[in-house]
Amino acid sequence: FLRAQSYAREAAEGLQPVHVALFQILHDNGNPDELPVVCDAINAHRWRSPLRALACRIARESSRWDQPDLAEELIAGHVPGGGPTQQPHLAFVPLPSLSFSGKADGRVRRFALLGYAEPGQTKEAASIYRTLAAALAEEEMEPRYRLRLLASSFSHDKVWPLYIRPSRCWASVTPLAIDRGFKVPTRAPNGTPLSSNQRQLRRLAEWTRLVRASLRHIRLPSDLVESCQILLTPSPLLPATERAERYRPQTERAPFIHARIEFSRPVRGPMLVGDRRYLGLGLFAPVDG
Repeated sequence: FLRAQSYAREAAEGLQPVHVALFQILHDNGNPDELPVVCDAINAHRWRSPLRALACRIARESSRWDQPDLAEELIAGHVPGGGPTQQPHLAFVPLPSLSFSGKADGRVRRFALLGYAEPGQTKEAASIYRTLAAALAEEEMEPRYRLRLLASSFSHDKVWPLYIRPSRCWASVTPLAIDRGFKVPTRAPNGTPLSSNQRQLRRLAEWTRLVRASLRHIRLPSDLVESCQILLTPSPLLPATERAERYRPQTERAPFIHARIEFSRPVRGPMLVGDRRYLGLGLFAPVDG
């Protein structure tokens, strides 16, 4: 039910999860044929938050782990005692239902837990993520709602394979968050005030630079990062997705933006980009060039 990813080697790749687990949320009414709960991608945090809270609670149960500190850091994304970890960790990713034909409705019926790790910790991390998935299976996430772990082969799932096939062109399913410092000048070097259109062009240039930095951060090959074409827009780029600002919670300070990225050669998914990727934002899907 939780397995290491295995792909053909014909495509480039960045940081890959060492393990993936797919979950569905069920209404706990005792019906074994109950259909999974469905939500839209804009409100997916309604379920992502309690799922993450449950996982973090399990992470703090030190008796489960051979390395309790490492387990808490990988699952919660924080070092014991406080402070965000600086190493790759667990991402909680709502998976909107998409289709190549555009007939899917874009609603979320499954959540992926993508377990990342540094190269020197893959064995330990895989064991931790495997233990977590087993602990979450059939657990009550909140009153009247429980988790179901999809135990069948991922290749038979209707949604997950869409996010991992190699492609040169990728488009954001959920927008990227840009929570890094950037400056947009109000005047040109000669002191002339910049128009609002000129300032927007400068802003997009800064965001493009930061998106490229995020692509380097997820360890895509440098030649691909430097040569790729990046289109940023608030408008949706895929059927059944929404404008970028609609995904932005009221308490969120970071700008949200959709992106289309075209590489010079195929890149393998899954691809998460931006400053909220461990919360499932900046999720990309392969598209035809």
